[in-house]
Amino acid sequence: MLRQQDVGHRIVVRRIVGIREGRPLFSDALGELVELDETHITLATDQGRVQVPRDEVHRAKWVPAARRPTAAAVIALELAADEAWPAPVRGRLGDWLLRSAAGWTGRANTALPIGDPDRPLPAAVDAVERWYADQGQPAMVNTPLPLATPVGAELDARGWGPGRSRWYRPWPWTGCGPRCRPPGPRWS
Repeated sequence: MLRQQDVGHRIVVRRIVGIREGRPLFSDALGELVELDETHITLATDQGRVQVPRDEVHRAKWVPAARRPTAAAVIALELAADEAWPAPVRGRLGDWLLRSAAGWTGRANTALPIGDPDRPLPAAVDAVERWYADQGQPAMVNTPLPLATPVGAELDARGWGPGRSRWYRPWPWTGCGPRCRPPGPRWS
């Protein structure tokens, strides 16, 4: 169980919040232990302070500090995913990857803006739009955070819309002529 010397550490507390069909129901709270007395455990969580009566505590333990992936780890993961399932049509814009798979899957039909595009960002986005227009597809850009934050800001400024980790050119897509269709396997 927790002791006074645990105050200030990141912990998780599993508490009993009820009984259903003779079995306990649990809920977890994760945060920094800020107070520990005879009757309560108080945590500072992302949602604010949580006070848990000690008689509701089922288990409590230290939890390592949260770790964010490094830029190198994000790049390695994105490149590994690209190598594992490469798009059949590929291009380069400096270090950026341009990928097309006739609309099948989102990832294989997005530009991956990792590294230097060898031109100013607005010109790079223009070049991405032209490349996808030449493929007869709407331009889409995968923006792995935090690496592509400046790219996301540029796309926002142009009126592109987010879709999970990708940014889509808003409909109607212009510049790709009559061949341009919405992304996805069932173009109509």
